[in-house]
Amino acid sequence: MTTSADKAAVTYQMARTWAEAKQWPETVDWLRKAVAFKGGLDPSRDSIFAALRGTREFEAILEAVQASTPPVSHSSLGFKVQVRNLVPESMAFDPAGDRFYFGSMRKGDVLECTTAGNCRPLVSGLGTVLGMKVNGSSLWLLNNENNASYLMRYQLASGHLVNTFSVSGPRS
Repeated sequence: MTTSADKAAVTYQMARTWAEAKQWPETVDWLRKAVAFKGGLDPSRDSIFAALRGTREFEAILEAVQASTPPVSHSSLGFKVQVRNLVPESMAFDPAGDRFYFGSMRKGDVLECTTAGNCRPLVSGLGTVLGMKVNGSSLWLLNNENNASYLMRYQLASGHLVNTFSVSGPRS
């Protein structure tokens, strides 16, 4: 008997363990048990179950997952960013200024957007912009370029660079 606080996750992991051993009847049994918890654990994209895709048993499990945990959406479209090739990897929100910030992996820019969808470049000329966070009046971001990484702090009001910290560590 499972005593874990998250029995659904433990049960799902048991199904994965049986799948790793290619013990398909046991895998299906454990997946059925995991679905019964109605925890939303969806095996449809888990590569460990690839051999079961298309089988009657696996399709029934996927239907049961969808039926027991239907998607819930109470959201509505806020705005669209009308910038081509943005490829935003990261986003941050400034509650004080009511602004969103999007870091572009492709362009090396940070866009500042109002909640109405009006956008302007805040910072340009970076490498690959990764994680971002607003803290007070500053925007912190991780910038990767030329085989180096930098933690950078910008003023939200002006977009001026305040600090740059080199991030170094062992390379693999």
